[in-house]
Amino acid sequence: MHQPQVCREFLVVLTRQPVSERVFGLDEALSALRVWTTGCRVLEETAGVIEQLLSLVQDHQVRGKQVHDCNIVATMLASGVYRLATRNAADFKRYTGVIHVDDVCD
Repeated sequence: MHQPQVCREFLVVLTRQPVSERVFGLDEALSALRVWTTGCRVLEETAGVIEQLLSLVQDHQVRGKQVHDCNIVATMLASGVYRLATRNAADFKRYTGVIHVDDVCD
């Protein structure tokens, strides 16, 4: 089973705002998600994720919509993954002490 938050956010980004100067149609976005999930390791949320999440929220004073990104980091840590490639490196700046963030902007 795929980690649902990341898959949902992938669809949100492709269908709501221009990515590489265009908005994807729904069929294109779903196809892109299928390709993406076969070409990378999509982590599952396990019982250990909530423990990591609570700790990160407390340690980094995470609030509101920032909890979504915090959950990604919690999922990574619970799975032993410490490197993240993202187009939103600024959203993960607070976690640079626990993960390495690669900015993959165009």
